[in-house]
Amino acid sequence: MAGLLHLLLPLLLAVSASAQELLSIDCGASENYTNANGIGWVVDGPFVQRGEAHSVENTSGVPREFATLRAFTSRKKNCYTIPVNPGGWKMQILLRASFYYGNYDGKATPPAFDLLFEGNRWGTVETTAGDVVFTEAIYSVGEATSVCVAQTKPGQFPFISTIEVRNLEDDMYPNFDPNRWLLMRDRLAFGAARTIRYPDDRYDRIWMPARVNGLAVLKNESVVDVSPEAAKGRPPAAVFQAAVGTNSRSSPIALSTSLPSESTEVNINLYFAEMKQLRLTDVRAVDVTMDGVSLQAGSSAISAQEVLEFSISYRSANASTSIVVQAASDSTLPPIISAMEVFSVGDERQATDSGEVEILGMMQQRWPVLTDWTGDPCLPTPYNWEWVACSSDASPHISALLLSGLGLSGEFPEFSPVALSTVEKVDLHNNSLSGPIPHAFGLMPNLKEL
Repeated sequence: MAGLLHLLLPLLLAVSASAQELLSIDCGASENYTNANGIGWVVDGPFVQRGEAHSVENTSGVPREFATLRAFTSRKKNCYTIPVNPGGWKMQILLRASFYYGNYDGKATPPAFDLLFEGNRWGTVETTAGDVVFTEAIYSVGEATSVCVAQTKPGQFPFISTIEVRNLEDDMYPNFDPNRWLLMRDRLAFGAARTIRYPDDRYDRIWMPARVNGLAVLKNESVVDVSPEAAKGRPPAAVFQAAVGTNSRSSPIALSTSLPSESTEVNINLYFAEMKQLRLTDVRAVDVTMDGVSLQAGSSAISAQEVLEFSISYRSANASTSIVVQAASDSTLPPIISAMEVFSVGDERQATDSGEVEILGMMQQRWPVLTDWTGDPCLPTPYNWEWVACSSDASPHISALLLSGLGLSGEFPEFSPVALSTVEKVDLHNNSLSGPIPHAFGLMPNLKEL
């Protein structure tokens, strides 16, 4: 990725996510602004090379950031390049992409398309006529990341409304392989009367209010400690203003999720806090089970004014999996719960060989016409750049440079033949190149056609 940023970074560093905890990009907007929640939104021009800005037709009931969007009517994929950490070291981020069709094209035909990040397929976006659709991922990233949309159906052009990057603490979501990623399925505040996000949650996670049929809503009578020492997940204090619970110690809480029907590895965080002042003889302790099997060695007591955080990780689950919170054997009170986060764990992230990407970055520096292509040059299949052919390996290599007719001029930049040792074909015809043929071409072991 680093090689592709040489041209973009000087401009982008002024609005880098590393310079602020919240980077909010309003796609298609014409000016920067700050919304009522104190979140600053910036225009998307510095982050994207292509696409057309549009205003939506239907703006009733949606925030300002959904009044515009950027649509893409050409290329297999189109990407935003977002600098995160100029220092290059890994940091954990939350990335949220949102889509509001709003009949921007007057066709009353909401499209479906693929959403990608870096070299990985995020999922399929199914937009609707009047709803805001958003999806959220958590993963570790270095200098920069990319978010791409890709057309999958004829006549259905991808678009994007907003991109939000939120810097997280490295220990907030520790229970998954850092080479993989988390796809958010649910983030619920049980018993809450409203959606909770920034400024209540400094990381601007969106906690949706939730009720569970048959459960009582309890309101908090005390202040809850949500310091990092109390809860690694840093849940906001606002989610502990309420909880849901049963009226009987023998009645459990059955939790439903938005997990898919097929089994997937999951990462689930449950948060508990006491809602009332307990008597000396009162004990509220819970036992969490999955498909009838207890997930803990003993009971977990919910202490006054403290958060109990319970994590489920390195296990598989699906939409039918039974997750139950019940009163532990030593509990004198019924079970309660305040909040829940549910993630599925994505596959190991893939990327084109970094040395080869560096060479492509050098070529983009020499010929700015090539900077129209961003994101991973090979992945995910079949969304490679049009002027690059790639091998079919899980971690692909460049197999051909197809530079014919792109209006290139001047000399071909010098490069290490080792970095392009897998290239079999270089097509340079119908350009205006000059100067000597790079010595490296003669040393590329697999080059068959020049």
